[in-house]
Amino acid sequence: DYDGRKLLEAKRKEKGLFQKELGEKVGLKQSTISSYELGKLNSNKDSLKLICDFLDLNFQDFLSNYTTSLTHKDSKIILPKELNTDFAQFLGYCIGDGSIEQDRVSFFEQREEVALKYKNKFDDFFGISSGYSFRKNKNYYQLRFTSRPLVKLIRCEFPEINKTLDSMVPKKILESEKDVVAGFLKGFFDAEGWITKNRLGISVNNKLLLQQVSMLLLRYSIISSFYESDNKNNPYSNNPVFTLQIDEKESLSNFK
Repeated sequence: DYDGRKLLEAKRKEKGLFQKELGEKVGLKQSTISSYELGKLNSNKDSLKLICDFLDLNFQDFLSNYTTSLTHKDSKIILPKELNTDFAQFLGYCIGDGSIEQDRVSFFEQREEVALKYKNKFDDFFGISSGYSFRKNKNYYQLRFTSRPLVKLIRCEFPEINKTLDSMVPKKILESEKDVVAGFLKGFFDAEGWITKNRLGISVNNKLLLQQVSMLLLRYSIISSFYESDNKNNPYSNNPVFTLQIDEKESLSNFK
């Protein structure tokens, strides 16, 4: 995955090697090293072991933490034939805490009970067994739904789901019946929401996305407030943070 590719690149640079030089050391072409680091080529296990051994990385740990076997059979997955409530929930969570790669959809969740709930629900929904692991160095649980047909379905039918700052609520969600929209909102709030004794909310860097969510909530008579903060205390990002907050009693009841 992305973290694994970046780790290989960082370790290579620590040793002061260009891609061609590393290739010569382990008996691989420079183009192979480049493709692995860019994610353009699924790695061969033997070749990857040569690279890990040379870069002083534990091969078995690397396999466990950063790779997924492609021995699965995509034909076994059950893809939904329509946009229903459950699939909308999957898409909502994907926008909030997901990542779409060439052959898999990954979720990242700090709460174990939520991660397990989504694993059990969508393993059954798709008829497959998702990858599940705890990334100790990142302090989150990772789910991986490995299926190129699933990725193709999302990219073709819901092109609005992109990177975090660019994603929008898919048009098909906006035009759906209330039960489907509710599923989407549930997934999105599961991923990004927070709650206190008297209010709940959601905070992201994507202003348009949150404005769309605010409008969708009105379909359920849920009134929310919307504000922006400068995020100056975050050492990792200069992007402003937009927060949607619900604290009116009837609106909280309607949300529940």
